Amino acid sequence: MIDAVFLYYGGSMKKEKFPIGDTSKMFGISANTLRYYEKMGILHSIRDENNNYRYYDLAGITTLHSVIFLRSLGLPIEKIQNYFIDSDVAALKEGIAQTKTELKDQITELQKKLRYLTYLSEEISNIEAHLSQICIKESPKWYIAALADELDIKNYISENIDTYNKFSCFTYATFIMKSGSLLNRSYDYSGYGVIFEPLAGNDIPNYPVIEPRKCVYCPFVGNEQEILDHYNIINDWIKERHLEVSGDVIERLIMSSAEKLFIEIWIPIK
Repeated sequence: MIDAVFLYYGGSMKKEKFPIGDTSKMFGISANTLRYYEKMGILHSIRDENNNYRYYDLAGITTLHSVIFLRSLGLPIEKIQNYFIDSDVAALKEGIAQTKTELKDQITELQKKLRYLTYLSEEISNIEAHLSQICIKESPKWYIAALADELDIKNYISENIDTYNKFSCFTYATFIMKSGSLLNRSYDYSGYGVIFEPLAGNDIPNYPVIEPRKCVYCPFVGNEQEILDHYNIINDWIKERHLEVSGDVIERLIMSSAEKLFIEIWIPIK
């Protein structure tokens, strides 16, 4: 029960003073936070001369309620301080406008992350659903952010982060294999880089494009040694159906760990 002095008005009961500890519990904040607000001049406690305890009166309680409400909305404490100390309404309105802008930016960022996570989940689920299945399907439209003859980890990481930040898109570590290397079963990579798909499906100017085309498609989950056996299976599948490979193999790394790779293999055919 809150230790307080009660005043009676027309038969109703009204609490006049609220100890700091009880106020802390009532609002679910620490006593240190209350002291911090006092130090900033936002909140003022009063001392009871009879017991030397500090209390908040009704004005203090209503002020604290407003402060906590504004803080819960994300307003900067400095703007709140200006308002409660100097009655600076302009500062409060500025704080509200600033917080609205920040929240809109946060919403945009969260929506981007949600799209990214949804896309990633769908990609992994798609691979798991079609594991060990080989089929013919049309590839997506891809943009090339970076492509080199040798693997440059530093450049790959830089291009990957830069592309994600620019376009809020899903990026792939990309490995290129010449059709000859596939068909003679040497399986040597000839290119490394980053390709991406804009999540919104918008065209991106000034980036090389790999247009959609008919491909042999096969997902893979396993380690680096097992993928060689996987390519042998794909080669046999192509040969049995008398298909003609018409371009470089694109291997997209969707997700990886030390023991398991999630990969999509796309082999263009006529």
